[in-house]
Amino acid sequence: MAEKFIATPSDDMVSLCRSCGAKDLYTQKDFPRKIAIPIVVAAAILVPWTYGVSLIVAAIVDYVIFRRTKWMTVCYKCRAEYRGFRQNPAHKEFDRHTDELYKYGT
Repeated sequence: MAEKFIATPSDDMVSLCRSCGAKDLYTQKDFPRKIAIPIVVAAAILVPWTYGVSLIVAAIVDYVIFRRTKWMTVCYKCRAEYRGFRQNPAHKEFDRHTDELYKYGT
């Protein structure tokens, strides 16, 4: 299981993984999947009675949650998660090629 790191007042920015030492990290929204998925499932179940309006409501709710969600940094190698740190401009969003290099080697 990936380690989870939360910033303390003395922590500023992540440049290397504190768990495995890898230099390749990416940023992603810390989207609460445990909340969002049940909302979509409930909306899909309610479609016959709401004539599809429940899907629109679920999309709006998911959008609001997504916009309010903060960014986190994740290590490609060990999947350690860093929350609350200032975003490092050197770390971009997820890149499939880099991920596969770590998974399958070069």
